[in-house]
Amino acid sequence: MKRLTAILTAILFVTTIFAQHFEPVPYDKKWHIGAGALAGVWGTFAGNSLELTPEQSALCGVAAATIAGIGKELMDVAPAVFGDKSARFDLMDVAATIEG
Repeated sequence: MKRLTAILTAILFVTTIFAQHFEPVPYDKKWHIGAGALAGVWGTFAGNSLELTPEQSALCGVAAATIAGIGKELMDVAPAVFGDKSARFDLMDVAATIEG
């Protein structure tokens, strides 16, 4: 147990040091993380309502967040069909949504 505690403390220490080198999270990504958390909770709740195992319910939550992220980015790209050149699919937005 002492060894596990030492390893976890070392990992947290190293990740704290590396976290200081990154730039702050952009405002847009914070909204994606929040929406992903909301979709993930909803998906997990839906899995629990269907009486799935906890692992399957968690996968439902991840799937709901993934679908929400991809759907939002497809909505952002939709104006490109009508000639808007600034519309683009941002994979990092999808990743931020899934992270939530």
